[in-house]
Order: sequence, then structure tokens, then C-alpha cells
Amino acid sequence: MSEIRDEPASVDHASVDHSAVVEYLRSRGAQDVTHPGGTLLEHLVRVSRTLAGWGADADVQRAGMCHAAYGTDGFAESLMSLAERAVLADLIGERAEALVYLYGSCDRAATYPRLGAPSPRPAFRDRFTRRDVEPCAEDLRAFLEITAANELDVFEHDEDLAARYGPGLFRLVRSVRGLVSPDAWHAVRSRLGEPLFVLVHSPSVGPSTWTGVAERLTAAGHAVRVPSLTDVGKGEPPFWPRVAAAVREAVADVPENRPLVLVAHSNAGLFVPEVRVALPHPVVASVFVDAALPARSGATSVAGPELLDFLRPLAVDGVLPRWTDWWDEADVSPMFADAATRRTIVDEQPRLPLSYYEQAVPVPPGWDDHPCAYVLFGPPYEHQAEEARARGWQVAHLPGEHLHQSVDPAATAALIASLTLGSEERVPRGRDHA
Repeated sequence: MSEIRDEPASVDHASVDHSAVVEYLRSRGAQDVTHPGGTLLEHLVRVSRTLAGWGADADVQRAGMCHAAYGTDGFAESLMSLAERAVLADLIGERAEALVYLYGSCDRAATYPRLGAPSPRPAFRDRFTRRDVEPCAEDLRAFLEITAANELDVFEHDEDLAARYGPGLFRLVRSVRGLVSPDAWHAVRSRLGEPLFVLVHSPSVGPSTWTGVAERLTAAGHAVRVPSLTDVGKGEPPFWPRVAAAVREAVADVPENRPLVLVAHSNAGLFVPEVRVALPHPVVASVFVDAALPARSGATSVAGPELLDFLRPLAVDGVLPRWTDWWDEADVSPMFADAATRRTIVDEQPRLPLSYYEQAVPVPPGWDDHPCAYVLFGPPYEHQAEEARARGWQVAHLPGEHLHQSVDPAATAALIASLTLGSEERVPRGRDHA
């Protein structure tokens, strides 16, 4: 068994009497319980050290060191019974013990989904009493930081657990990032791996519609992939499996435990459910940018009856003109920032078969097991934005034409980052947006 020593004063633990707490936990058998990274006692000390590094006060540090005293919803073994709460309170203080109880009593399945809700004081389900309680903001923050410190330490010492539960912790802390310290949020983001942004263009156009946004996100230090879907219309239907395969191929070299953020524009939104289930990676967020939405259940038609009636006369031998050739110049010109951008985007457009728009895309159940958001540029996608809002998604409006991400990539990148990571300030704006 390795020796547990008090931490150096450099982590600002000096005001906390660790020796008495460590010896008490040792006397209750914590040193004999196996835990990822060694023993339970070693884990408890590391959690307390992490909390100190994040600037937590002495009560939270002590609670972190004793957080498993009564067992937890994820760790059944306890060091003491609930009948001994007064004993622990005498050792670490009443508030610290109350935090230990709050952490240990939390019914995670009932409580975690409530944490990202608008209510400033979400109800906690007590797994011992089966009653709901509402912790104050200070205790809620302590609970969240103990949760983050505990899980990060476990993940650091067990890759399998990190792969299985790391994305869930990221989503949980991201949903309440305004309640935790900046150091805690940074630790979760950096240790679990910064999500990789996958920018999916509409198969009606090409990947250059995302070039400016990809450059802004990359300049801010984010990892980005832009799969090319320009070949998905080749061959016979169905076409949707080729979309999912192309996205999967684009991230094939990315470690499977690396979280992804899917960002889909226009009719690429219809393929997000199939892309989601085709990926072995955890998806922590999806953003639909001026996009069509998949049906709530069943299959989704790529084009409705009115659009198909418009398209059929345009097809020659079953093949349509380029997308920008469908419309009048007065409609097309405002979508581009300049002639060079227009030329690049127009030249790479594929000519899709009419059958591409006649297909229906399946919607696998459970695909939206992660936060989704919608960015509206303008007509005719207001109805889609309203539907997204009805589904409980975040909805943001960035006024512009349908290809506005190529007109103002800085604002688009900033909004995507803000919706998914809360990091708008990290996305630099171009010289044209001083």
C-alpha cells in the first residue's frame, strides 16, 4: 500500500487539517478498498487536492475528501452508516458533512437531467429518503465541483470508464458551466478532450460553404473537420447511407473516445440522425444551421411535394442543374460576400439526380441523446426554428441569407462555439469585423 501524505502548501491546502481526516478514513478501511488509481483513500485525497487547486474553500475540500463516506449512486461501498452522520460532522464540520450527504444521497438518474434546466435551484432526488430537495446555489456549486473532481480522477486512471462515461460528464458540466468555477470547466474540457467540430455541408453545394467558419474555429484552437459530400449523388439510390459513410470516413483517424460536435447546414440536417448512429464517437452536441429538421419519428422526405413539382421540369435525363442555377439572379447574388467566394462555391456544386430529392431518410430512435441547437439565418426556415424551439432546443437568430456562414464566418463560428461550448470570446473575428 502506498503512503498517503499531506499535500504541499503550494496547492493552498494548509488551512485544512488533512492529517486527522486522512487518519480517520484510514481507520474506516478506505486504504483497503481498491479503486481506480490505487486505493479509495488515495482517490479521496486526490479529489480534495483537485478541489483546492480550483480554489474551493475548506468545507468543500473536506467534503471532497469524504465524498464516498456514505457510498454514492455510482459506488455502493460505504465507509460509515447514515446513523454516524454526527460523528463525521464533528470531524469535518456541519457544512462539509452536509455536502458529503448531498453528494452521497444524490439519485443521479433522477437529478442529472434536471441540472441543465432553467430553474436556478433544480430539485435533487434523495436516493435514501426518495424525497426531492432544493440545495442553495453555494451547495449546488460545491456538488458540481466535487462531481467533476471525482469523475476526472476516475477517468484519469481508467480509460474504459473514461470512454463510457466521459461524454456524459462533459455534457453535464457543459449544461451548468455558469455554476462551476472557470478552472473546473477548463479541467473538464481539457482532460476529456476538446470536442472536434464536424461541419457538414448540404449535398446540394460543397464543403467551401464552411471554409470561413472552419478557419475561424481553427484559429481559436478548436479541431475541425469538413467532410466532402460532393460525390454522394453518384450511383443509384438510396443516397443517405453515403452521407453517413462520408462523415464517418472523415473522422476515421480520430480516437473513438474523442467527443464530436455535429454542425449541419441546410438539407444536411436531415442526415444528422443517421450520421449520429453511424459514428463510434460520442456526440456531445448537434447544431442545425438554417437547416431542415428530421422528423420526430419515422422517415423524413428530403423534398416536399411543392419542391418536387418545382424540380421535376428542371431535370434533364433525371439530373438537375446546379443548385444556384435553380433561382433567379436576384435571389442568388445576395447570398455571396464577393465574386471570388461565389465562384468557388458555385464551381464545386454537384449536379444531383432528381431521385436524391425523392428519397426519404430514416430517423433512428434515440439519435438526439445529446443537446441540440438551431441557428436561424432567415426565410424560409422560421418554421424549422419554431419546431426546434418546440423540441426544447436552444435557438439563436443570426440575420442573413441562406449561405450567411460564408458571408460572416466569424459571427457564425462565434455563435456555434457559444451554443456548444460557451466560448464565444475565444473565436477571433476577421479584419472585416473589428
